[in-house]
Amino acid sequence: MDPRLSVFVGLLVLLALASGGTAQDVDECSDGTDNCDADATCYNTPGSFSCICNDGFGGDGLTCNDVDECSNNEHDCDDDATCYNTPGSFDCSCNHGYDGDGLTCDGKNNESD
Repeated sequence: MDPRLSVFVGLLVLLALASGGTAQDVDECSDGTDNCDADATCYNTPGSFSCICNDGFGGDGLTCNDVDECSNNEHDCDDDATCYNTPGSFDCSCNHGYDGDGLTCDGKNNESD
């Protein structure tokens, strides 16, 4: 939402309250009039809304981009596993010669040193 529009809406709410009227909040999140990124969550606030990027994404909520946990070394893959970035997350896969779920890999590498 344009910040000027947010201020305008806030002033309308204050004027309505000052004149003895009651202002009913519009839930932009529920009615789909927010402009949050598809990878963000919308939170209704009195007279407005806010957008926060979902886990695994970074940005201001209006624009969210995938965080590459593998490149940023923000993963918990085993030392004997390879990290693969996925949208909003990552996957781990044990390297050749190791068994496990990627978070824990067991076995002795069968390749010669």
